[in-house]
Amino acid sequence: MANFGFIKCSRRERLKFFESSLPYLNNNALILSATGKAKRWSLEEPHSTNQSFLTFKNGHYGIYFTLFNHELRKKDHDPNTSNSNNIIVLVRETSSPSFFPEFSISKAKQEIYNDVIWLKSITKNLLSTTSLIRLNYAFQQLHQSRKFSTSALKAKEKSSGRPPHQSFEKLENLTKINPENDVPCEEPSHASEVPDGEHEPFEERFLRSQVTQIRQAFENYVSAEDLNVIFPMYQSLKRNDILLPSIEEYNMVLKSIAMRSLDGETTLTAMESKLTCLLTIYQDILSAALIHAHCRPNAETFLIVLGSLFKGSKDVLSILEQMPSHAHHYRSIKVLEFCQVGVRLYTSLQDDARIEVDHVLPNMFYCLNVFPSLLSKDLAHSLYNFKEHKLNRAEFYTGLLTLTKALGEPLAMGFDKRQSYDFISGVFGTYKLQCERHQHLASAEYNVYSAMLQALIATNNFPVATKFLDDVILTYKNSIHTMKLAVTGAADISNLLSDYLLAFMDVGSVTHLDKSYDLLSTIKQVPYLPDVNVSVYNDMICRYINEYVKQEQVKTSLGKVNVVNRAQERIHNKIWNLYNYVSIRKDFNPLKFSNSMQASSLELLLSLSIDLGDLPNVSRLIKEILLRNTYITDWSVSRKLCNFLCNFFAGEQSNYFEVMWSIVEQQAEQYKGDPVQLNDFLSEHVSFLLANSLKSLSFILNLSMVFEALETCNIQTCNLHGLRSLMSFLQEEAKHNTLTNIDKAKVMNYQARMINEFEDTENHYLDLHSDALDFKKSLHAAFIKSYSTNHRGPFSTAQVLRAAESLNLPARSVEVKEVGTIHYRKDLTSLFNANYDAGVERFLQNFKEGYSFTEETWRAILKRNFLTDVLESGKVLAIPQFLKRLICSSERNLCIELLASMIKLNNDKVNIETFKILADHGYDDILKTNTILNSFVEFANKTKNYYFLMLVSKNVAKLASLNESKGWIAGFFERLNEAGMSAEIVSVVSRNFELFNEGLEVGLPRDRAFLREVLIAYSKNANEKDMSQVFEYHFSKPEKKEILLSSADLLSCLPKYYTALGCDDKSTKNLQEFADRSMGEATDLPTFLSTLRITRDFSKQSKIENTLPLALNILEKNDVLLMEDTYHAYKDPLLNNERLFSTMIISLTKAARVLHDTSGAKITAKFEAVIKLCKAICLERISAETLGNIIQFLAATKSNNLLNILFNKFMINNTLMLSFNFYFLRVHVRTKSELMEILGMFEAGFRQNGDLINLKLVEEFRNVNE
Repeated sequence: MANFGFIKCSRRERLKFFESSLPYLNNNALILSATGKAKRWSLEEPHSTNQSFLTFKNGHYGIYFTLFNHELRKKDHDPNTSNSNNIIVLVRETSSPSFFPEFSISKAKQEIYNDVIWLKSITKNLLSTTSLIRLNYAFQQLHQSRKFSTSALKAKEKSSGRPPHQSFEKLENLTKINPENDVPCEEPSHASEVPDGEHEPFEERFLRSQVTQIRQAFENYVSAEDLNVIFPMYQSLKRNDILLPSIEEYNMVLKSIAMRSLDGETTLTAMESKLTCLLTIYQDILSAALIHAHCRPNAETFLIVLGSLFKGSKDVLSILEQMPSHAHHYRSIKVLEFCQVGVRLYTSLQDDARIEVDHVLPNMFYCLNVFPSLLSKDLAHSLYNFKEHKLNRAEFYTGLLTLTKALGEPLAMGFDKRQSYDFISGVFGTYKLQCERHQHLASAEYNVYSAMLQALIATNNFPVATKFLDDVILTYKNSIHTMKLAVTGAADISNLLSDYLLAFMDVGSVTHLDKSYDLLSTIKQVPYLPDVNVSVYNDMICRYINEYVKQEQVKTSLGKVNVVNRAQERIHNKIWNLYNYVSIRKDFNPLKFSNSMQASSLELLLSLSIDLGDLPNVSRLIKEILLRNTYITDWSVSRKLCNFLCNFFAGEQSNYFEVMWSIVEQQAEQYKGDPVQLNDFLSEHVSFLLANSLKSLSFILNLSMVFEALETCNIQTCNLHGLRSLMSFLQEEAKHNTLTNIDKAKVMNYQARMINEFEDTENHYLDLHSDALDFKKSLHAAFIKSYSTNHRGPFSTAQVLRAAESLNLPARSVEVKEVGTIHYRKDLTSLFNANYDAGVERFLQNFKEGYSFTEETWRAILKRNFLTDVLESGKVLAIPQFLKRLICSSERNLCIELLASMIKLNNDKVNIETFKILADHGYDDILKTNTILNSFVEFANKTKNYYFLMLVSKNVAKLASLNESKGWIAGFFERLNEAGMSAEIVSVVSRNFELFNEGLEVGLPRDRAFLREVLIAYSKNANEKDMSQVFEYHFSKPEKKEILLSSADLLSCLPKYYTALGCDDKSTKNLQEFADRSMGEATDLPTFLSTLRITRDFSKQSKIENTLPLALNILEKNDVLLMEDTYHAYKDPLLNNERLFSTMIISLTKAARVLHDTSGAKITAKFEAVIKLCKAICLERISAETLGNIIQFLAATKSNNLLNILFNKFMINNTLMLSFNFYFLRVHVRTKSELMEILGMFEAGFRQNGDLINLKLVEEFRNVNE
């Protein structure tokens, strides 16, 4: 006898639980087959559909599961035993030979039986040492008096006065062993130890107890969850070979199965479990009926079984319509089996008048329409008699009408056209009569119309169908003015037209397909008819694609080839005309048709385009797939697309690999949450992921699909080919490539996850294939090596530590740190290339999920529109959140580069928040870099946001201590001086004099520029004391004075200093000797200041006294917008705009004459800015005097081209014009004398610049007019 080591007690007691199951096990089909008492299956696969369907007596729907599991195995729980056989020994006290079955389970399918988890928990509880309870009387005494027992006995509480069946026990209480709910046992041998009322046989007492509880549970249930307890109570009876007393109780059990919440989901697994359980009970009823007549099934029994079979099948079939094609076939076969059972059962009962099957018929019709092969001749005759059957359910009539084609098949009724028409008209007539009695049937009017149209067309009654459709359309047209009917009827008419076209195309000939195309074109041209459903376009495109392929197969000769090519060209044009029309409709969803019930036009069109090498259309369809997030459910098409992208573009454009990877990752999203489908998908496409080994490593390590597949993988149910290929690739690449710490952690975490799955105790009993065993060994070896070399890595996940413990590796005393989604970088460049808005939408979705992004994706997202529409509004994504993700998920150099590019987009709000975060949240190592600081300075020179300038000026001292380079400070101080914020410079430099002046090398250009801006700020604020201190500090030594005199930057500070002291004339005089040293910058501003004759900063003046100061102050601005701001801020209400403009032109002319040719470009640019300013201040007309000033300026700056243009507008065909345009300014000359004065100015300018041609024209004009 095998020693299982469960508990330390006698051999017989250890197996009492299984003894209690002997009556059930002895009659189980599995046991009977093993002992030779039942015929073995004639087929290897009992579910095969190519043979006759198995009947109930075959045991096909019996309880085909066992309580044996790996916890009962000796080798897992008692390694010291010498017995190596994995067997379960059942001891029986009868004289029959002992039975020693040996089971080797290759895969556990928990869905085989409804409550297998509950039963396993019962098994564990009963066989656990913790479940033992000390008895109130001798164990041996009880054992001798019992025929059946368990290993977890519990004495009845004698002190309890509660009746045995006073309360109803919930499911969780059923796991407790008590006499009322335990297996049957006999009374003790001593009557004195048995309470009163227990002298009756135990079987009867146990039956009465369970039946009472079943009745109470069924009659008093409140929710569907309360019914879950009934079937386990029934099982306890069945396990002990005890029958229910009557069919009434059996019907209660059947109803509870149909109504309970357990297996109540609308899934194939739940439906299969529920219906299998239902048929098992029905089989028990048939067996019980052979013993007791009162257990014979009645009408209610049949209706429960039939109703559940057809309703469950219909519910699952409705799901299958949306299921991917690769998963559809297997599931439809399962549903077919149950439908076949239901149809055969119905056929055997159809002559029984006592059974009212009205509520079963609609669902049965639905199933027969899906599986018309189930319609036998006997059933067809039975259904034919329903043409005058009266039922108040619209589904009955639509289903019966749709079955007309199947009824007309030779194997069924064999109708001709006339007989089919009679049947259809009879059903429709009955429906109309019922509508008069039951008003609610009229709401399904158009559904019945559609079913009738389809039936008429399917039986070749085309004229009748077309006439009926015309009548309906005319009725709709006549009532189109009734708003209510027009609104509510449009959708119905659309569905009716759609069903008509679909039925017409379903005839199958090319002629009918072309007629449908022509009719569809006609419908689109009728204004009052609504457009048909997208399913019509989808079906028509698919049919034309099939015709195109058929035409390809008939190319036999050269002459035939030309004919076929022309036919294919016409078909190809029709296909794309249809697709171009329907693809832009909002309700076009290719996924809706991605199943075997109806093919997807997009998938077939993509496949055809790939076969034809039609690159433009392939690219278009790829773009639509990415933008619409369309799933390709036909894996043959997705594999073809991946192969096309991998091979067709090899060596041409490498970015097509990125497109292929993006498509694979996008397609995997539809299987998220379904590990079986996800790993199947990965196994089908893994070869394409590894096609480009140079880029595959980085991509795979950041592919969320791989992470999801590994995390949810179950080696009992999942295909391991994909994961095995990926892990082998990663392990091999890890040997030859240097990985980052994060990538090493990912690989180790992947290895650990698979090792933990293999080492899970739930999987010990699996009989692994040799490939899986090799995979397991390679994982162990690679993990051990990685663990030993990377034991000090920054990541030690819980999976890694668990795997190390399983492999007996030394433990680490480190903190557990997981690899999260932030460590996975999404690549969205393909989506951004297709459509920027779609890329932003996907970016925001992945951002919320916690992912990081590749460098290319960050660059793609950082556009002006994103900053304005997303970050600036802050409704979808806050700026701090975005910046922190960017900083923490990118390498430092890349982060600095990306931040600099974002700052250069010149968004005020974003840049302000960026500066705040960098300055206040510990990112000094990024902020102090020249790249970031110079980017902020460039932004400062362009923005008008004074808050930003103030914000930076408050942090200048801190930034100067972090970055001692004076280049960026000089640029920022220059902007402050221009913005009239020189006081901020004085304040910060004065408080930090040593910080800004110590170590300053005046010989370096950048340091001289910094010093220049500081001195300018001092001069504008009349801080001659501080200014003298600076000159003394830096230029007290002779060699420093030489630098001062030789530097134009520093010399420019002297006139400001003199001006600040009020010595304007001295400033001009002292600088005269340096005029020939190209001191453009040094003498430009002093010239203006000497004319201005003020000693205080202009921004501090409360009022402008005349036009000249305002003109000079405007000219100091380097930006047109700043000029405009200055004008609006300080203009006088009585100011003359033309006079202001003329004053600025005169000042620029003076500057041009003083500076000679050294600053011509700058002065010309200033002139163009002044012209633009004129438009802003609404100056539209100028006088001859102002024109003369312009001519003098153009001559002084040698702007010959502009001067020539102006002269050609002034003189046309040897005639002087009194009015003409200069740019947008209208020149008005009032008198002839003014004309001659202007002509003289032009002549002087031409003579000054040596323009002989124009001088010749002036001379000719004078000769003619004198």
